[in-house]
Amino acid sequence: MWIAGILLALFFTLMVVLYVVLLIRGINLSDRLLISLTVTVFTSIIGLMTIIFKYSFSRTKDTTDYLNDIIKKLFENTKK
Repeated sequence: MWIAGILLALFFTLMVVLYVVLLIRGINLSDRLLISLTVTVFTSIIGLMTIIFKYSFSRTKDTTDYLNDIIKKLFENTKK
């Protein structure tokens, strides 16, 4: 669960840095653009969390069996 906390902290830190840089440079952006930027970054973080949780909580045997099947198929294709 600490991974989710780190990723959310990273998200909020990146958003604060982005907004501070935009304010310091004096760039006037529309509210729609800032909202879409925030939603895009947040969606990316959620996707990353999904991938991390999928592989960190899946059984190791399933993952290794899947990789072995791929390697066998590739090896058989190179023999032909």
